[in-house]
Amino acid sequence: GEFKIQKEKIIPNLASSKQFDGTFFGSTINDESLKEVLLQTDSDTMKKIKKRWSSMGRWEEDGNICFWKIKTYDYEQVIEYVFRWNGLIKIIKPIEAVNRFQDRLKLFLKQYS
Repeated sequence: GEFKIQKEKIIPNLASSKQFDGTFFGSTINDESLKEVLLQTDSDTMKKIKKRWSSMGRWEEDGNICFWKIKTYDYEQVIEYVFRWNGLIKIIKPIEAVNRFQDRLKLFLKQYS
């Protein structure tokens, strides 16, 4: 068969769309700057994370308490990652990331109560 290219409508300017606010896609098209996030966990969890993400961020250890400084364009990426660890990682700062995480938790509690 012969391959035919069909003309499509021009893609709309998505950068001005509010539906992508707070998403990775939105941060990319809006050219947002990197944000630093501080996470806390224990040394066992740190070892597991380092197996998967050995080159990401910077670690500081204080006994069994470990702090992980990472950079992101979008807090939602961090929130989703923290959720995957089922409470073993805590967002320490910035407060905006903590507040977004708490808002997400409230939404889940409302949805499932």
